[in-house]
Amino acid sequence: MSLSVADAFYAARHFLLRPESDEYHPDKVHGFLAEPEGVTQPTTLTADEIRALAAPGGPDRFLPPYFDLGGRHIGPADLLFAMLGAAEGAEAVTVTPRRQQCEYEDVYPALRDLRFAGTWMRAEDFADRFLSDRLRLQAWTIRPEAAGGIR
Repeated sequence: MSLSVADAFYAARHFLLRPESDEYHPDKVHGFLAEPEGVTQPTTLTADEIRALAAPGGPDRFLPPYFDLGGRHIGPADLLFAMLGAAEGAEAVTVTPRRQQCEYEDVYPALRDLRFAGTWMRAEDFADRFLSDRLRLQAWTIRPEAAGGIR
């Protein structure tokens, strides 16, 4: 089975919120609509805070660029690692600044270099003010097997 980062995120969320469950079935997922933002300094989250951040939303919605905890922005990658720690029984997890988006640049160079300007539907005046960037924001949803595998 080929899984995306978003699949791992929602599986971690599922097992954290339903510890009695022993299965998670990936389904359609949605990536970001805006560039994700993470913590800017080490931030400790309690297991209860992690569950509260994880509870709303689901794979049928777009991933938020950050999760708000009393004015603090917790990034989606931050929350993924925090959920994994809490699901393993940690009472608190410290997340540190990290890249929130997948490192797709070397793995999927076509996505890195994608520019639709002047090419869309043969319209030379198509400026591509957001489409190519929007597709890069979907990197969390790429299932490597469907994309030809990671090389």
